Amino acid sequence: MVKDMKGLIIIFTILSILIFSPLAIAVDDAFKIRIVTPKDGSVVKKDYVVIRVVTSTDATCESGKGFVWREGNAGGGIAASYKEMEKTGKRYHAQFNEGFEETVNTKERQEHYFLIIRCTDKFGNQANAGTTFTVAFPN
Repeated sequence: MVKDMKGLIIIFTILSILIFSPLAIAVDDAFKIRIVTPKDGSVVKKDYVVIRVVTSTDATCESGKGFVWREGNAGGGIAASYKEMEKTGKRYHAQFNEGFEETVNTKERQEHYFLIIRCTDKFGNQANAGTTFTVAFPN
């Protein structure tokens, strides 16, 4: 009985250390980033967007924007270089981007903008996220 009890205490101790120790690494502890706005596939009705990003830990984020078009079997794109977001360094990040032109989306021609967000936490871990949107000004 005492031998069984010692075994249970050892197992309980090991499990407690694994569960409650700050050294224990959970599978879901990876550095993550989520774009809040603009939503992927959304339609923007102004010539600007406010990019809002949330990260799982404090980080510094950069944004890059581009434009992609497709017409029949042809297509192309323009990508811009990354620049640090205006509000960054914590878990919530924001950037005001303006100068978007109305996109054309017909059977013949499809156009959309894309944003790529790249964030780095204080340990050097990087995460990327992207979103696409079209621009349609109200009549």
